[in-house]
This record gives sequence, C-alpha cells and structure tokens, in this order.
Amino acid sequence: MRIRKIITKSIPTEDTDKKYLVQDGDIMRFFITEDERKRSGSTAFVEFQKGGYDGTCWHIDSVCMDEDLFGDLHLRRFFSAVLPQYDYYGITQVSVSSFEQLKTAAINFSSDVCECLNELESWIKERSEETEADSDILFTICGM
Repeated sequence: MRIRKIITKSIPTEDTDKKYLVQDGDIMRFFITEDERKRSGSTAFVEFQKGGYDGTCWHIDSVCMDEDLFGDLHLRRFFSAVLPQYDYYGITQVSVSSFEQLKTAAINFSSDVCECLNELESWIKERSEETEADSDILFTICGM
C-alpha cells in the first residue's frame, strides 16, 4: 500500500498565511485539507470523502470546499441536475458512472466546474493507488 503525505505549500499572495493543497505537484484551487478546515474553526464546508460513507464526517484524508465557493460555482444546482439522489443537506455517494456523467455535464456548465472536477478526479485517483476498491462508490459528498 502506498502511503501519501498531504502536502501544503505557502504561496506568496496578499494573504501570506493561506495554504493550498498540493496534489501531484499542482496547487488545488478549490479544496483544502480536513486539517486546514479544522484549524479554521468552521464547519461551513462541504466535505468530499474517499469511497462510501462510513457513518462519520471530517475524515483526515477528506478534501473540503468552503460553502461560499460551493455556492459561487453553483455546484448545488449542478449536482442536483446531474445526480437525482443529490442531497445538499445530507450524504450523497457518487459512483464511477455518476462521476463520468458529472464530467460530461460540466463541459456545458462552466470551465470552473470542469477544473474543480479535474482536481477532484486527481484526488480520487489516489484512492485506487492507496486501497483496493471493493465498491463502485468513488467518493461521498457530505453536505451542509
């Protein structure tokens, strides 16, 4: 099993304390780590967990998106249009085929959503490298 270390990197910006998640050498624009979410003291984030839902939230290997950014990207509308089972306030498990549908639909939705899903896909690919997948569920969205 390959162990992945979560790497954060300071990027010179006006906000010098901002940390960005680095995924395969690339800076993730849309997500932060669970540790960063925890340090923020806020739960106003949407969590993306690897694999199926296990009854708990805020996993150390999850990535999180700020609720405001989630809204700015219109992801609630996007997920609701593509995933009939999507629940903004609950748990939504996303299968391999559903993720393919999301990627296809994103092309006509917005370039930012395409980029967001590309980042998510890069994060998801590590799942198959780290664990033996015994389920069709790629990831779980833990809503507000």
